[in-house]
Amino acid sequence: MKRLRKPRKRFVVVVRREEQSLQIVIIAPDLKGMYRQLFKLYSHLFKENEGRKTLSISFRETHLSESSIGQREC
Repeated sequence: MKRLRKPRKRFVVVVRREEQSLQIVIIAPDLKGMYRQLFKLYSHLFKENEGRKTLSISFRETHLSESSIGQREC
């Protein structure tokens, strides 16, 4: 019997801050999950030393297919 997985998506996130640009790839089930992972792992990038928020975030979303995930037989 096969277990059903939640479909996951690949989010390619670009964070721009003044003169810097950082590209991050996040795998998550939905947009809410992507933002949760982004802020959990990269929240230190979102504030300057004075605490001001000075950045822009853009992202591109693509669906992961079963063939791109990789399959194992048990």
